[in-house]
Formats: sequence, C-alpha cells, structure tokens
Amino acid sequence: AAVRAWQGRQQFATVSRQDKVKNTLMEQLRAAELKGWTPAEVKAALSMEIGSRGLHGADIMDQVNQLSLDVEEIYYNSAPGVLYEQALKHEPGSAIISSGAIAVKSGK
Repeated sequence: AAVRAWQGRQQFATVSRQDKVKNTLMEQLRAAELKGWTPAEVKAALSMEIGSRGLHGADIMDQVNQLSLDVEEIYYNSAPGVLYEQALKHEPGSAIISSGAIAVKSGK
C-alpha cells in the first residue's frame, strides 16, 4: 500500500522510509541549531526522543508491514490541532467534548 507520511502539515516527498526518518531528524537538528543548541545537546535530545518512542520511524513501518495493516497516512510529530482535524474528518462519531478533549469511538 502506498504510504503518505506527514510532518506537521507538510507532506513528505515520495522517498524511502529511511530517507523520511533522516529528513525528519535533519529538520529537528536545524530547528535545534537555530535555537543555539550545541551539537552534544542536539544529539542528547534526539536520542531521548527516539528512545522515548521506543522505535525509529523505519521500525514502525516494518511493524505496520509485518501486521499487514493498510496504512495510508502517518502523522509524525503533528500538532494536536492537525490530529484533531484528521480525527474529526475521518472518524465517524468523533467530536470535541466540552472539556476540549476529542472523543473518538474506536473498534467495530
């Protein structure tokens, strides 16, 4: 299945999974450098992010493929507003409740 991956609101170009992960990490590196971080601080932050996820982006895609899931889009590191928008758009019965949280009925 064709997979479209998104970083924020921008769609990645059609490239390999490994290149997508590399591009994401490079974007994060550039953003950190603009904030004045040292290379050591950047490396530590990226290591913590990857470790907290437990998986690299390529590993996630490998698991998706192993489970034979039909994935069309992956929203990586997206803002909450983007995730809300996609849930409301694609999930029947989803709504934003009075507290501001999104409620999505999952399962069949």
